Amino acid sequence: MRGLYSIIICSSVLFFCGCNYNVVKDPNALGGQNGKQSAPISESALIDWNLMKSSVLSSCMSCHVGHSAPELGSLSSTQQNLNTVRTEIHANTMPPAKNGYAPLSDCRKAILDSWIQQGAPETSTTRVGDLAACKGVADNPQESPENTPIEQMPLNYQTLMTKILQPKCLKCHSPDSDDLEAAGLLFYPYSEITKRSRLWAGPGATSKIVRSFTRTDGEQMPPPEDSGPLTPQEVEFVIRWIDAGRPE
Repeated sequence: MRGLYSIIICSSVLFFCGCNYNVVKDPNALGGQNGKQSAPISESALIDWNLMKSSVLSSCMSCHVGHSAPELGSLSSTQQNLNTVRTEIHANTMPPAKNGYAPLSDCRKAILDSWIQQGAPETSTTRVGDLAACKGVADNPQESPENTPIEQMPLNYQTLMTKILQPKCLKCHSPDSDDLEAAGLLFYPYSEITKRSRLWAGPGATSKIVRSFTRTDGEQMPPPEDSGPLTPQEVEFVIRWIDAGRPE
């Protein structure tokens, strides 16, 4: 009997620990994140099941394969859950921001929509470059955003999200945050930035958001006990982005 109880306890522990969004993150999910990255997307890539697995849904699959519903472990199971997957991705509730994930980019959402409209096929002749949302913004497979210094990256919201907001701010500033005050001040999607233009108003060096990043009175954001302060290079990027008109 004691052996039976041990088996039950061990099985329960494995079940509840089997899924941890903090382990696998996708910097290209805008996106885009730290740790394991999804494969980059080129405009010549075919919009098929392989692309869904390797890039578009890879961050979701880190938990929704054998652990949590909806099940995305195979083409057939994904096809059965397409309405749920599409609804949650477009609502930016999957993958979860509170666990460090950025929402999927408009390009990746367009790829998902195109795949669904085709009937969610295993193979396809439609290419990423055929989609207006992906022209000129699909990932360059020859470059690794993870290793590119932020000062050399494009001056746009995607870089801001991938390199700064996602790893350092979204733990709190997301709809499902336990911090109710922070949850009321969202940093994604891009429309949330424009809604709070006073926070991001130029000039960048004296903007409210930059001042919150550089405070020295113990109220600095993000808090040192969390992800730590922004680097000088990251602060400079935010300043340049604001002064450039906050390009999306």
